Amino acid sequence: IHVTAALAAGCAIPARNPADATAAPEQTQNAPAAEPEEAVGKGYQGAYDYLANLPEDKHGITAEELLQKLQAGDTDGLYIVDTRTPELYEAGHIKGAVNISYDDQLPLYLDRMPDDKCIVTICIGGGNDSMATAMLTIAGKNSRYLVGGMVGQGGFEKLPGSGEFLTTEEALPLEEEHPIDPEIKEALLHVLVDEMQSVQGVMSGFYMVNAQLVELLGNEDYVLIDLRAPEQYEAGHIEGSVNAPFESGLQETILSYPRDKTLVFISDSGQYSAHCVPLARLMGYEAFTLFFGVGGEDPSTSEPGSWVQEGYPLVK
Repeated sequence: IHVTAALAAGCAIPARNPADATAAPEQTQNAPAAEPEEAVGKGYQGAYDYLANLPEDKHGITAEELLQKLQAGDTDGLYIVDTRTPELYEAGHIKGAVNISYDDQLPLYLDRMPDDKCIVTICIGGGNDSMATAMLTIAGKNSRYLVGGMVGQGGFEKLPGSGEFLTTEEALPLEEEHPIDPEIKEALLHVLVDEMQSVQGVMSGFYMVNAQLVELLGNEDYVLIDLRAPEQYEAGHIEGSVNAPFESGLQETILSYPRDKTLVFISDSGQYSAHCVPLARLMGYEAFTLFFGVGGEDPSTSEPGSWVQEGYPLVK
């Protein structure tokens, strides 16, 4: 299953109409990327194609779009996957969502995700779900991540009326198998299991906190990639970071760096930067994301834990 072939079966790039928000975007066939020695065949090509064909919505569905679908009862085509821990899931989740936690269960369920539904992934604030959607899409599935997660910026629980669709009633994951390409599965498991285990005890998964990043500023072994729009970057950015907006073509920026560099992705809230981590890792890089992102110019309105909110400086 090739990512371009799997997604080409869908319709055109989706409009921001809730009825179309889960349609698979059309993708074009790319010439094979020059594959490095360290990369894993189809996993590398899938990540390359994913970034080369990034749709306007970045494979996301907004909380408003999902809520409208729930209110209209238009959920037959959805398979909602809550990637949070079992404890958070049991405390309350979206009706009909199954719990497949990102850290330990997702690797076991790659072959048990439906082919005929849009898989909507959910997490706390929008980091793990965007990583899950990137990998599921490369596996040939139609997937969307919930922008802002449950409680992040623009998250589901912050919307008026969302409480009506929260429950503690468990929904069980599918049992039947929907196999994916064995080579792609091997590449995804390498990222989800082997590489995740290699950073345990040093990092929180693939997330880097502000204090850790501060220690790396000026270290030439690390490349800080700011994924925000040019005007945001120019208004203020972390010292030493380079600007490469999260849009189609980002794969070429990534490939412009040698593989002995560690990439640290940075975005506004941390969602886009988390999205890029498994893609860069499939392309042969060690990569991390800045937890909670840069935040806004005003610390008082920035997300808790963001670079600005914790008092770290930006430069112009």
